[in-house]
Amino acid sequence: MSVQPRRTTASAFPCDISDPDFEPDHSAVHLRCQFAESLQALDRAIAAEQDLELAIGDGETSLFDPALANWLKSAETGWDCVTDRLSVLREVADILPDSLLSKMSFCLSDAMSSTDLHEFDHQILFGRQLVAQALQGAAISVAARDTAQLLSFALKRLEVIANRPFMFSDENRAEDMPQQDPPGMTPY
Repeated sequence: MSVQPRRTTASAFPCDISDPDFEPDHSAVHLRCQFAESLQALDRAIAAEQDLELAIGDGETSLFDPALANWLKSAETGWDCVTDRLSVLREVADILPDSLLSKMSFCLSDAMSSTDLHEFDHQILFGRQLVAQALQGAAISVAARDTAQLLSFALKRLEVIANRPFMFSDENRAEDMPQQDPPGMTPY
């Protein structure tokens, strides 16, 4: 009789530890899980908004058309869920303010509450800086790579949102964002 090694399943977001000898910092693990759940809520909201855009089509259909009610409700519910998740995430991130995930949590929250395209772009720049910071160093640990991956997942969501017509309708959007630190950026 042969003994099979214990197999673990990998999640899309590395927030669960299966090694029984590993004693993680529970605050950090809770932050990672909340962060991953917030990204999943963002994915659902973006998908619902894209469905609504497809339902509207060429723009001749009114948002008040009863046929669009389900898509509109789904998109509104998705964004409400994002707001709720980011609120919880921000509370958890306050416990570990120096963590890169905490800083990206504040960045996500600030970006999603911004009403100005340029402010949103500043948050994207800050997110890029966090990803670069996570990848610094000669030998990057597995945990640092996982953190960098989560940060880049969040950054990709912000970039998708910034380029969607449902978020900002600024006709004068610059093709390339400035590559230097914007003045007045919120330090975390």
